[in-house]
Amino acid sequence: MRSTRDDAWMRSLFAQHADEIRAYCVRRTDSHAADDLVSEVFTLAWRNRSKVPDEARVWLYATARNVVLHAQRSHTRRLRLVTEAGAVADGRNHSAESASRALAESLLSDLPEADAEVLRLAVWEQLTSAEIAQVLEVGDDVVRARLSRARRRARALVADLNSPESERSAK
Repeated sequence: MRSTRDDAWMRSLFAQHADEIRAYCVRRTDSHAADDLVSEVFTLAWRNRSKVPDEARVWLYATARNVVLHAQRSHTRRLRLVTEAGAVADGRNHSAESASRALAESLLSDLPEADAEVLRLAVWEQLTSAEIAQVLEVGDDVVRARLSRARRRARALVADLNSPESERSAK
């Protein structure tokens, strides 16, 4: 049953966290899809309000992560169906922002998914290792090890991109 207290809780939760959850979603999808994903995250918070902890930030990130992953899987399935049907469309935006994002995503796609996600949470979302551990439902020591490994692998990929050999092969 809905109460005035529940309504106030939801308004407060949304006011405190909607911007950062939207930013999380935008960095993983695009601004149009992000609005729908944020709506889904807060709808789930509303439906599960008795289970949402008082410090809801990490719960919201974990929920957003699951919602984004589900949306990405759905998007991949739709793309595969379109491709299989022979209908390929190029709707990419070639702005500087999307080029930078494409470069970052390309780099992240060359990393194992666990490494890429831990870097996204640490760098883009600026979560602490303890918060990342809660989002990923793993131990803090696992997060620290993944972060160290992911940073080392990312540095190696950037070094490969900047090596003279890769510049020659690009020409």
